[in-house]
Amino acid sequence: YQEIIYEISGLAYKNDEYILTVSAESRKFGEFFLKKNKIKKGDLVVGLNTGSGEVFATKKWAIEGFIKLSGMLNNKLKARILLLGGPNEIQRNKEIKSRLKRVIIDTGCHNSLQEFIGIINSCSLVVSGDTLAMQIAIALKKKVVALFGPTCHQEIDLFGRGEKIVSDVSCAPCYRQNCDSGKCMKSISPEEVFAAIKRSISK
Repeated sequence: YQEIIYEISGLAYKNDEYILTVSAESRKFGEFFLKKNKIKKGDLVVGLNTGSGEVFATKKWAIEGFIKLSGMLNNKLKARILLLGGPNEIQRNKEIKSRLKRVIIDTGCHNSLQEFIGIINSCSLVVSGDTLAMQIAIALKKKVVALFGPTCHQEIDLFGRGEKIVSDVSCAPCYRQNCDSGKCMKSISPEEVFAAIKRSISK
């Protein structure tokens, strides 16, 4: 997508990255959140962004996927797991948190944009669908494991930090705003995501 915009503008694209400046307040908010939750420097901090915008609600990965992945991250990598989301994810995140008890830390669904940026800035790696959280994580040069179903993965550049997991169902990407089956995102397994996380953090 960036390359297309550069071409439209008559500029030479040289793999230029996003520019997102983290304010001192945002940085302090993220650091305080880690300290409050007894997350130490050097801990593997994985942010799980569970939702999507209202326009493409079909981008959401299954709740069961996040639950199983969290168990693997906790048991096999001793990761500190942060649950990310906005107002649309209140019920999703509440269910995930209730089923994981102490394994996961809920960052809340009413953070301001600057606070949300501060929390993502405190993560080592972010798992997300094709959402704002993914874009923020890319801009902050975080490791990212991005999940693609109804939208096109070729539009996104991770700049060598992380991996894309792309659904292989025949109807994807469809850009449909509604879908009765949601099979593209359901086809992505927790094992695939976990393996991508392991590869990403080892680089």
